[in-house]
Amino acid sequence: MSCGPAGAIALLIETLNGEMQIQVTCMLEGEVHLRRMQLISRIVKKINRRRIAKAIKIQSKKVIAKNELEISQDNVIIGGYHRINNYYDDYHEVSSKLMKRNLDNVNVNSSKKARAMKDSQK
Repeated sequence: MSCGPAGAIALLIETLNGEMQIQVTCMLEGEVHLRRMQLISRIVKKINRRRIAKAIKIQSKKVIAKNELEISQDNVIIGGYHRINNYYDDYHEVSSKLMKRNLDNVNVNSSKKARAMKDSQK
């Protein structure tokens, strides 16, 4: 059985001592076609694995970004809540001081208030 030019395949083989040798093997045309198909299928599988890995990586980055955004929004809401509470506490403190001052002024009779107003206008 002789191999034609299409059936000869050169293989680069690394020997035990690290040298590279070219080994020419004789294969039938069907075997050559089979090897090429296997090689193509391996390449296609590798490409698909890379695509899937890339898609998973992008999806996981999106999920992480979404979680970080939710956390930051929660922090903004909590920060706003604390600011509102501080404002509310300050407002009540000021209003309670005004109420105390108004209650103190109620004890003074109205004629003294009127005189004090006239004196302050002069």
